[in-house]
Amino acid sequence: MAKSKSKPKSKPKGKSAPGGKKKGKVGGGGGKGKGKKGKKSKKNKVKKEVTPVDIPIPEPDVYFWVRRKNTSILIETYEEQTLPDFRDMLAKILAQPVDAFTLFKDKVELVDVKKEPPNKKDKNDSRGGGFGGKSDSSKKKGGSKGGKTMSKKSDDSAGKEGSAEAPVIMRLVDYGISVSGSSIFNPATLALSMKDATTGAWEPVEITPWTKPAEIPDSVKPYLRNYTSVLNADNATTSADDMTPPPEKAQGKNNKKTSGGKEVGI
Repeated sequence: MAKSKSKPKSKPKGKSAPGGKKKGKVGGGGGKGKGKKGKKSKKNKVKKEVTPVDIPIPEPDVYFWVRRKNTSILIETYEEQTLPDFRDMLAKILAQPVDAFTLFKDKVELVDVKKEPPNKKDKNDSRGGGFGGKSDSSKKKGGSKGGKTMSKKSDDSAGKEGSAEAPVIMRLVDYGISVSGSSIFNPATLALSMKDATTGAWEPVEITPWTKPAEIPDSVKPYLRNYTSVLNADNATTSADDMTPPPEKAQGKNNKKTSGGKEVGI
């Protein structure tokens, strides 16, 4: 009897054991599958981070002088460049921090960011004009708590709408440094003012006037793309003497020559 009792006990153990193994295998297989998926996703993420994004760099199309006293720097860049980017570029040239200098054009300081004033409609709405304003005021006069809370919410929302305009990042073209106004043959001029490291005060804008018209340095000419293209075009064309017709041909019909035994007017 003991043997018969032990046999049925051993059978469920045997059945449960393979069942448990199967469950364990299924679970393990699922775990491995998840692990593989995780590895693939990590590889994909790394690839996305490593692959650089190709950003087209615009061609330089504006030229201007940055001047301070007797110092003059010729800048070649593009009109759509933002002021923060240009300041970073100029800071590397001057070997100075960005906040150690400022720029002026026609006595106007070049500011990196400007905030547009709120619209007049927003101001009128915040003051409670129109029928909406009367209803809010009547609620306030009534003294009800609900009316007060509603009026505060409306005022706060109107104020937020008025100040919700995002700041505008200024560009060089916004200050008149454009293709038409700052060419290589007629570059614009920006005044440079430095900050005193000890006192923190800005020095007055001072530019020494040119003793003669500014000329492009010979060392810079080969690196200016537009300038070299103009030179190549001039060298390729014929001279002005070759382009002008001789005085005999310039008279027109009076000059005649024979063609096939007949006189033909030119």
